[in-house]
Amino acid sequence: MFGRLLPLLCVLAVAAADKAGYTGTLSTLSGGLRGTVTILDDSTFLVKNYQLGEAGAPALYWWGAKGNDLEGGFRINTKQVRDSTRRPTEIRVKLDAGKTPDDFDVIGMWCERYDINFGETVLKPGEPIPSASGAASSVPPGASQTQGASSPTTSTAGSSTAGATTMPAEGYEDESGALKPIISNFHTTARAYFFCVLGMVVLQGLWHLATSVQLLLKPNRSYPAVSSHHSRIYLSLHRFFTLPSPIPSITNHRLPQALQLAVFVGLNILWGWNRNEYDTDYDLYGWLTLANGGLALLFGARNNLFATVLRVPSTTLLQYHRWTGRATVVHVTIHFSALVSSYVRSKQIGTVLQTLRIQVGLMAFIALWIMALTSVSIIRRHGFELFYYLHALFILFVIGALIHATHAAEFIVPGLALWVIDRMIRFSHNFRKIEVVSTSQYPGDLTKFTVRGVPRHNPGQIAWIQIPGVSFLNWHPFTVVSSPTEGESTFAIRGLGGYTKKVQSLALQTPPTHFSKELPNPASKTTLPPQPKLRVDGPYGVGRTLWGGHPITVLVAGGVGLTPGLSIAFHILALSRQRVRSAPTSLPPHRSHIHILWTVKSLSHTSWFASELASLTALASHRDSGCTLDLHIHVTGNKAEGLDAEESASGQMAHSPVSLEGGFEAGRYVSRGRPDLKFYFGSLRRTYPGLDAVVSACGPRSMVAAVRRAAVEAQRGREVGIYHVDEEIFEL
Repeated sequence: MFGRLLPLLCVLAVAAADKAGYTGTLSTLSGGLRGTVTILDDSTFLVKNYQLGEAGAPALYWWGAKGNDLEGGFRINTKQVRDSTRRPTEIRVKLDAGKTPDDFDVIGMWCERYDINFGETVLKPGEPIPSASGAASSVPPGASQTQGASSPTTSTAGSSTAGATTMPAEGYEDESGALKPIISNFHTTARAYFFCVLGMVVLQGLWHLATSVQLLLKPNRSYPAVSSHHSRIYLSLHRFFTLPSPIPSITNHRLPQALQLAVFVGLNILWGWNRNEYDTDYDLYGWLTLANGGLALLFGARNNLFATVLRVPSTTLLQYHRWTGRATVVHVTIHFSALVSSYVRSKQIGTVLQTLRIQVGLMAFIALWIMALTSVSIIRRHGFELFYYLHALFILFVIGALIHATHAAEFIVPGLALWVIDRMIRFSHNFRKIEVVSTSQYPGDLTKFTVRGVPRHNPGQIAWIQIPGVSFLNWHPFTVVSSPTEGESTFAIRGLGGYTKKVQSLALQTPPTHFSKELPNPASKTTLPPQPKLRVDGPYGVGRTLWGGHPITVLVAGGVGLTPGLSIAFHILALSRQRVRSAPTSLPPHRSHIHILWTVKSLSHTSWFASELASLTALASHRDSGCTLDLHIHVTGNKAEGLDAEESASGQMAHSPVSLEGGFEAGRYVSRGRPDLKFYFGSLRRTYPGLDAVVSACGPRSMVAAVRRAAVEAQRGREVGIYHVDEEIFEL
């Protein structure tokens, strides 16, 4: 029996050996695969000058196929290729997958998960070299022979080139001077970047948290009565940090923001530093896309863990949300364009686009770009609804990222979980019982809603308002005008955009028996029965400034920008009154001083907040208020009827008393023209020498910049106090 099978086995052995010596040079299609393949025998092939720049692709194997390309082929080695080598070397690979050289005409490397061809070659007859016994050998010129075990100068493995002796090819140059990533593992690089940016935000939160804890432990502390002394270095740094942007035509970032942005951009460059020699090198930017996208999700929630626990200011979170969002778009664009270019060059674009992973990645890329384009400032201001609702496309990005990348969950899921919790909390707010007490219409397209049912809030916080009579879907943010301690909350809405103008139209559609459209009296106000329905989500926001923590508070506002200032003033008055009541009679606390400088275009606009100003005046006049209040109103438009046009020779503000709503007049003045901010802040500094002050500037960007310059100008000399300026850009 064996004698009959022996001839057949000999025939098969000869047939298998027929391809010994067949050779071919691998084409470089992906990952920097290079080398020359030679069949040694029926169970081994040699790859000379083997290079693989990146081996990070999952399910990467040596493949063979019949025909002229690898598509539709099969494994010829069972071990996954995991190790890269950038220096030319030799490896020997076992044909241990049940295939022999007769089963394939093409050999190469294939990514089974994503159907990507890394490189291939069609095997052709080579020149056999006689062995030591005189028989033909399958080893090509320059290669070591195989005698059951690997030669010391080669590596026999399907998944690694470890132990292989490096044999530089002719003309090969060392890579020591090439651009190299800080960490070769791109996954680890993305983690490092993620925690670096997170650390920047946490550090800012800890700074504000320390101040908040101090106030919490000593809520009724007294202010220092002596002058504040600051070192020259501190004063110089404070001036630079307070000044507005020196290049407003390019950026509105002040020096502190510019420094933070420089660090943020530097981190993206540092961790994105790469040689970009092979197409797999661009995977780094895919990882950085995931890291930035996850951070943008973390910073974007309204009920934010960083704001609630660490007291990170809401403006800081919004700033980093925008920066990480833009960085996400930049990195995904580099990643996408580089890989598409590679696939087009290697003629694999058709095959690649058929895989689910690439399809969802393309979906995520398009979703990100739509969000980026609708986030441009001009679109966000004039088409807020478009910006707001198209941001829901982030769901497509999340889905695409989780499917496209293997380890995307660790970057995306934390922010996604926070967003889900945030949405659940916000959904519960829909079931609040919000009672509209009154609706008031004022000249200049301003409507005020007074409601009950809004939780206690901090000064300057915003709430998102939905008016079903205007739109059942649209929610818009507005500042709470009233005191955080009052049972009622007031919102002022001015018709500046599409949504707010619809609010005005809703008020004007009220029957004439309940509302006069003519408004002959600038201070006229009509309560509208029945009242429109409102839904309130919030309030939200953590401010940069601890209001009530300084002896002097200056509130500078333009137009409807007085809304946060009124909330701050009510809060300080309530806090001062509490301090007076809780302080020992033998040691009364030092008084707080509130100064309000309000600029409006028309005299009729002073009726907007006349009732609130009258309430502030009444509260400050109490003996136990512990606070003084000073108010100046400037009318800049042509409709400054009733005002004295004379100006003082010294350039000081010319005051003319004007009676406002509710008999509000005594000691308060309305002036014509723009205020002299430098004179105003200088006079305050002379009135309170040596005491630090905090300033709230809310209005157009030009006004806020002028306030900052005037505050810095007033800080001259070591014996004067300094102004801590907090800003909010608000249109008139």
